[in-house]
Amino acid sequence: MQAHGNRVVMNLEIIDTVSSGAGRVNEDRAGAHGALCWVIDGATDVIASPIAGETSDASWLAEEIERGLRLEAASAVASLSEIPAHLAGGLAQSFARVQRRAPVGREEHPSASGVIVRLKDGVLEYMSLGDCAIIAEGPNGLLTLGVDDNTAGDIWVRSMLESDRRANPELTQAKLRENLWPKLRALRAAMNKPDGYGVFSITPPPPQFVRSGSIALEPGSAILLASDGLTRLVDVFCRYDAQGLIKAARTRGIGSLITELRQIEMADCECISFPRAKISDDATGLLARVAER
Repeated sequence: MQAHGNRVVMNLEIIDTVSSGAGRVNEDRAGAHGALCWVIDGATDVIASPIAGETSDASWLAEEIERGLRLEAASAVASLSEIPAHLAGGLAQSFARVQRRAPVGREEHPSASGVIVRLKDGVLEYMSLGDCAIIAEGPNGLLTLGVDDNTAGDIWVRSMLESDRRANPELTQAKLRENLWPKLRALRAAMNKPDGYGVFSITPPPPQFVRSGSIALEPGSAILLASDGLTRLVDVFCRYDAQGLIKAARTRGIGSLITELRQIEMADCECISFPRAKISDDATGLLARVAER
């Protein structure tokens, strides 16, 4: 512990970090630099072949966002809520430099969800875009931050799949999921528009989509940053609530949770019990605690 006058200096100590790709390419990233910690979840491409990336544009973008966070975003902004707009200019320049062709529309722009936290004077600052989550042990109980309960777990995807299944009972689950992708592509055209939704991308998100805030934390408090692939255990498969998820991460480790997740996904590989767009999804967790130094 180090005291500056009467002030106790605290930092975030990383306990565990695991990122597991669902396929040959992992489009998630997790990391820490200085006072920042983050989880980034690249949105699966809805184009036949990547425009900028070697394996996927989602992976390319996640890597570029992480590079930006490590290089200069931590010191260049006063508020974490400024980071998505701050990064967008550099991302656009990088995309223009390496693209093999111009995107036909905004629906072909690479995009990503993400959460970023920073501990400063015992206060956890956070920002979120999209559907990644922050679970924190606050002084008055557990808090789930940065994710909109109305969209967590791709509620709209489940609703669309179930509606299509009722309308077309003869179609297989695989065909229903295949039919979903043109609709997903059309929805991507609304990214970072005032009447659409906000993400990390080569265009800045409208400020109203950037969820941010701060909470005071006590020494020893744990914080779990998770991509939506990991929080499937809560909002899709209903195996845990938020309290149970962070407790399991602390006691058994994130790797154990991901093993459990993959077993559930494979047991329902037809996506019948749990309708979803992808059988398996990239899953990432970063577990930290507030430590005195």
